[in-house]
Amino acid sequence: MRKIAKSLRTTAKGIRELYRRYVERGEYPYPREGGRKKRRIEEREIKKVIEKKEEHVLAGANVIEKMLSKDGAKIPHNKIYRIMKERGYVKEEPKKKRQRKWVRYER
Repeated sequence: MRKIAKSLRTTAKGIRELYRRYVERGEYPYPREGGRKKRRIEEREIKKVIEKKEEHVLAGANVIEKMLSKDGAKIPHNKIYRIMKERGYVKEEPKKKRQRKWVRYER
């Protein structure tokens, strides 16, 4: 067990746990997906965001977030951006995605 664990860079206890699951269920125990589960975006949120985006075509996610908060809706700008991206209101700009080498010196 230790040799296997060492070669996989994990603990012997973890290997024993995977083996136990394999014996109990009879299936290969794939590691579970990590991290927090994504929440579904509600239809009413989508409708509000699209409505504001069509009223104010040049507005970005942060501006729409502020407009919606004035109306009493609390929708985070990252969720607004995701909605706009799924609906095709946002275009990919590869130059902005590229890593900037000088950024590490600013911190």
